[in-house]
Amino acid sequence: MGTVTFSRNEGSQAVLMASSILTVLQRQFPPLLVQGSCNHILFSDGCGANPLDSQDEVIIATVSGAVVTAAGFALRANGWFAGGRLVGPQGDQRFIVGHVGSQVTLLSPLPGLASLDVCTAYWGCNLTEATCQAKYANLINFMGWARMPTKNPYSGGVD
Repeated sequence: MGTVTFSRNEGSQAVLMASSILTVLQRQFPPLLVQGSCNHILFSDGCGANPLDSQDEVIIATVSGAVVTAAGFALRANGWFAGGRLVGPQGDQRFIVGHVGSQVTLLSPLPGLASLDVCTAYWGCNLTEATCQAKYANLINFMGWARMPTKNPYSGGVD
């Protein structure tokens, strides 16, 4: 199965050239999606937020698997670090998937992380317009459509 990419007639015969269906995997996908959330990756060139202005140094109190406790996490609102990353003293890093009070939950444990280690916790982003403005003062680079209607007129009408 595939797509005919070339054809020509040679007398009573047709010569066809086809490409594999796997060529669809080589297509360039649109760089931007029309969606409510931002299309940029946090701290990318398109985002423009500065990671050096968006980090806190924390001293680890306890580590239990993927759950890390530090008093410095509690200095920010719940969820502040969710979507960010924790960089350990050796440079290893893990994504932060949750943050409540003085604890963050990492995507996976950070090997060797121990009590009294000094780490860098980068703030997270939930890709909303409100967070872009309030946390990063970076609304000019927000690349989402926050006011896009959520009701699809093609699936049930416009009323």
